[in-house]
Amino acid sequence: PWPDTRCPRLTTPLVPRILARQRRDRAQHQCLTPLDELILHMRDALGVTVVIVTHELAGIFAIGNNSVYLDAESRTMLDHGDPKQLREHSAHETVRRFLARAGTPAP
Repeated sequence: PWPDTRCPRLTTPLVPRILARQRRDRAQHQCLTPLDELILHMRDALGVTVVIVTHELAGIFAIGNNSVYLDAESRTMLDHGDPKQLREHSAHETVRRFLARAGTPAP
């Protein structure tokens, strides 16, 4: 039953820690939002896999380390892996174009 005692409670003191970490990590990850920080904190603290469905490239590059790219037309998976690697090395041009859209931050 909820709350799971393994899960740190989302309390007000967590927010300043997330924001402090965000400032520290800003040089490495230019696009981390407080929500990205929370997701990373939960993933690392609990050692769990987090599944996010998004088309937002900033979030994909900021927190994604394994991603899946689906093709609506063929209804199949085109590719999967680290988005930073797939941007240059995907076997599928569609995936490379999607990850290289204008305004994408460099990893």
